[in-house]
Amino acid sequence: MVTIKEVARRAGVSIATVSRVINNVDNVGEKYKEAVLKAINEMNYHPNLAARSLRNRYYKVIGVIIPDFSIPFFEKIIKNIESNFYKEGHILLFVNTYNSPKVEKESFCFMLEKQADIILICSTGGNEDYLKRYNKRDNLQIILLDRRLKRHKYPIVRLNKRKGMYLAADYLAKKGHKKIALISGPRRVSTNYDRYMGIKDYLYDHEKTWNGHILYYFGQFSEQYGYSTMKKLLRNKNHPTAIITGGSVIAKGVFLYCRKNNLRIPEDISLISFGDFSSGELICPRITYIGDEYKKIGNSLIKLIRLAFTRRLNNIEIVIQPQLYLHDSVMEIKEK
Repeated sequence: MVTIKEVARRAGVSIATVSRVINNVDNVGEKYKEAVLKAINEMNYHPNLAARSLRNRYYKVIGVIIPDFSIPFFEKIIKNIESNFYKEGHILLFVNTYNSPKVEKESFCFMLEKQADIILICSTGGNEDYLKRYNKRDNLQIILLDRRLKRHKYPIVRLNKRKGMYLAADYLAKKGHKKIALISGPRRVSTNYDRYMGIKDYLYDHEKTWNGHILYYFGQFSEQYGYSTMKKLLRNKNHPTAIITGGSVIAKGVFLYCRKNNLRIPEDISLISFGDFSSGELICPRITYIGDEYKKIGNSLIKLIRLAFTRRLNNIEIVIQPQLYLHDSVMEIKEK
């Protein structure tokens, strides 16, 4: 990679002169300016935006701490944020916690060492008091992504998963399903509490008409967990007729188990996912899913980050409402 020092040597000027030309400063003679521009063109020199930011300190360091970047929900949101801020010269740092409170704390310390101005975190819920110790200290701003914390308030953008799960339970019940299983990630995180309470809300509202039962499985947001839980469920001949998964990565494991064991969706078992498959339109049958609204969440986070740049961000809570997208993975069960 060509350096600014090499450009200066080719142009026969000082490094400071090259810097002034790059930054369009007026006090450079036309002769020297032409020499510098010619050298830049001949050597195909591209200024290092990050290095320039470090010197001028106009940049911001945005730390992102999430459970798993490979999960489509997080991947799409973070790519949106990255595409908006990287081109402006800001620096983004990413860390996966895999829902481990220990790794989360270590990741937070890493972001502090890197002098993060803003930390965007989808928290495990295991380090609340530790995070509180540093929020707004030395101008650090913490913003929560999707998961609330119990004791302390922060700016947050989240999807109303409680409502989303209510919509799913209501739809399955109207389709005649009375044996339903929820398969989701770790029990301790707030989003799974919301999923659980969404179903409880539905049962409370329909206590006079509901005569079925619902099973709850909390473990990991992974394909393997969806697969192994299906294997456990289907050992029982009186297994659920419908599955709701807490994420598309779990639904992928459910789907794979059914394919490998000659179970048809939806004829043998119905399926609803929180979030669509990344190539959902290519999957047959097309899955019915609760939209994770990643575009709305990403755009709202970008607005909060920009407010944090100006230090005008308070503990605002932005709640995005979900929709149920109906496709082909749910079978209607008619009473005999």
